[in-house]
Amino acid sequence: MDKKEIIQAVVMADNFSDCFKPFTSFNSPALLPVVNVPLISYVLETLNRNGVEEVWVVCSTFVEKVREFVKKGIDEQMTWSVGMTVQVMGCEVRSLGDAMRELDGKGMLRGDFILMNFDTISNAKLIPLIMKKHIENCKTDKDTAMTVVYKKIMPGQRTGNEVLVVTNKQTSRMLFHHRIHSSIKEDKFKFPIEIFLDNQEVEIHHDLMDPQISICSPNALPLFTDNFDYDTRDQFIRGLVMNQELQAASIYVAQLANEQYAAKVSDWIAYDMVSQDIINRWVYPLVPDMGVCLLKQQYLFLKNNIYRNNSVKTERNCVLKNDLVLQEGCNIGDKSVLSRCVLGKNCTIGKNCTIQNTYIFDNVTIEDNCILKNSIIGSNVKVHSGCSITEGSVVTNDCVITTKNIKGWLIQSQIPEQDDYSVDTFEKLNDHAYMLKEETPQAIDSEDDLDDENNDWQNYIKLKQQSPHYESSNYSSRNESDDEENEAEMPQEDSHVFFTEVSDLLKRGLEEKSDPDNLILEINSSRFANHMLLNEVNFYVVKSALCLTLVQETVDPLEGFKEVYKHLEKVIKNYIKGDYAMIDCLNAIIECCEEYEQSKPKLMKLLHFLYNEDILSEEVILSWYEDNEVDWIKRSLKKFIEWLQQESEESDSD
Repeated sequence: MDKKEIIQAVVMADNFSDCFKPFTSFNSPALLPVVNVPLISYVLETLNRNGVEEVWVVCSTFVEKVREFVKKGIDEQMTWSVGMTVQVMGCEVRSLGDAMRELDGKGMLRGDFILMNFDTISNAKLIPLIMKKHIENCKTDKDTAMTVVYKKIMPGQRTGNEVLVVTNKQTSRMLFHHRIHSSIKEDKFKFPIEIFLDNQEVEIHHDLMDPQISICSPNALPLFTDNFDYDTRDQFIRGLVMNQELQAASIYVAQLANEQYAAKVSDWIAYDMVSQDIINRWVYPLVPDMGVCLLKQQYLFLKNNIYRNNSVKTERNCVLKNDLVLQEGCNIGDKSVLSRCVLGKNCTIGKNCTIQNTYIFDNVTIEDNCILKNSIIGSNVKVHSGCSITEGSVVTNDCVITTKNIKGWLIQSQIPEQDDYSVDTFEKLNDHAYMLKEETPQAIDSEDDLDDENNDWQNYIKLKQQSPHYESSNYSSRNESDDEENEAEMPQEDSHVFFTEVSDLLKRGLEEKSDPDNLILEINSSRFANHMLLNEVNFYVVKSALCLTLVQETVDPLEGFKEVYKHLEKVIKNYIKGDYAMIDCLNAIIECCEEYEQSKPKLMKLLHFLYNEDILSEEVILSWYEDNEVDWIKRSLKKFIEWLQQESEESDSD
């Protein structure tokens, strides 16, 4: 395929919606840091890696900040600037449709082009496969306007970006489109009868997520110009699909490969999910230690998914547990404990602080004895000694926190603009902190409001506590009680398939003495194919390894596992990294013991073996044992726990 056909792309750098007001509190949403990298940088890096040569960044707000960012990136030779020109088009537009009409009027796009949002994070290979398929569709169907790219996910999963589409099975032409609402359970759908009468075979896809990636034909722009009621991409798609005979235009569907990653940062829950996926390397090569956008390495990649800059200073007794990104200039005080956190540049953490599942931007000072859990802390924030910020709180830039107990609040440093909030919706905490009260969602007046990617009645959504248990979902549902039945049923089938595939892989790997790296790649591929969460992968890898010997009643469980471990050590250590993964490992061991009675007497020696191999840590074992209330587990491990406690006391005395 000729590269000249695919040299252009358009990036929409505006939210075009009020559905997530906290983004605007951090200045430009496009520059919001995700694992210490501006959000739009991931899009530009993806386009560059796909061979795009010219990018137009369209924005109507914070234009100068975006221009300054792009100019700085070019001057400093960010990786996305190599071989690719990036130009910012500032214009007065209020929607994607306005932007597309503006582009059509200026005549800057000369052929097929990639259309992406600033908040899409993906390592997708759009070129050559998806672009090639799009061009083939254009040759066979001259009316092709767009190819919409979706990512397959687990049915029933709720990220806020799910869609239901119907396609012609032979051609993948879209026949029906409906956006699944993020907060309302929908279990009935109406399809036009013509879909089934006019097409020999159709496919109904109810397991797709929309990461806002499209391949557009040259005739897409005039269609926006001719139809001024097309303000969003959803309206454009529905308009063409519902009026195919009148519009003489076609929409086609393409799916990313299972091993390719794509997600949209649409709220703080998605922000947390995507950040953890980056830290856990599912977005490789867009991971911290690969120097995303920079030509120099910023982090050392250490055990338990800890990414640490060389300049970070830590006191002797501070504890860095797992899933951490520590940017340059950070200082962490004595006896402070950090897990699942991202710290920006020049952050100072005082003594005796607990920071868990929290994202802290640049130049933040956290004084002594503070607790931060499941929260977002903006740049230049100061948190006074003894304060607690928990339950999904969002503290925007330049705030000073003196209130001792903050739970689930949105706090800004200045009085909110009256255009966005009424006087009754905020409360002054001090001169540099104003607490915003949550608004009641507006009623949904029509089906169009329900089926729109930019429905602006949606509340700001808090971060939620993630459970380490393997059955939980990192894709938190907005309405968990409504989806309880679906979530209980759907994952079990995929879990069984995944467990079977991993067991077969490990068995074959043992018999053929396969390269552990190849086994890891195959397990990861199976994970994406079966939509497994990371904690489920940890659980089933350990269970599969144990079951290789437990199914053979004539083999001593412990000695058999030691033999398996010799060959699979690298595979197991690849997944059991960090406290949460260790809990998954322990849960897998207990489930195996309950399924295979002959293994129960070996539980203590098995844990001792894994402890000696640095798979399980003393702290996690003791904490897990303390929380466990199962009698046979308590009895089996009593002596081992006493020995661990004694070892811990002797270590402390030394």
